[in-house]
Amino acid sequence: KKLLPYVNNWATCDLPAPKCFAKHKEELLPEIRNWISSGETYTIRYGIDADEFYLDEDFRPEYLKLAADIRSEEYYVNMMIAWYLATALAKQWESTIPYIEERRLPEWVHRKNSEGGGELPDHTRAEWHI
Repeated sequence: KKLLPYVNNWATCDLPAPKCFAKHKEELLPEIRNWISSGETYTIRYGIDADEFYLDEDFRPEYLKLAADIRSEEYYVNMMIAWYLATALAKQWESTIPYIEERRLPEWVHRKNSEGGGELPDHTRAEWHI
C-alpha cells in the first residue's frame, strides 16, 4: 500500500507481485477493490494485475466484473484490462467469453482484446470477423 503512490509508470507497476499475496488472498481482495476504484492510473492497473491471483483455483465469475466494469480513458489502464481478459479467456473460458461475445467491454478494450484472436478457436474467430 505504501509503495503504490510512488508507482508512476507501467514498468514498475508490472513488477511481480509479492509472494505474500498468494498466501493472503482473503485480505487482498478488499485491497484490490480499493486499488481499482482509486482513480489513479497505475494503482488501478496494479489492482487489475493483482486480480489475476483469482483466475485459478480461487476463481469466481464476479472477479471478472471487477476489471470489465472499469471505464477509463487511460491507455495503460485499458491495456491491462485487455491483458487481464485475454488471460481470463485462457484460464476461465466459459465465464469470460460472454464478455467478448456480448461486447460488455469498452470498445477500445474489446478491439485490443480481439487482436489477440490468434489464440481463439477458428469458429470464434470467424464469428468475430478476426
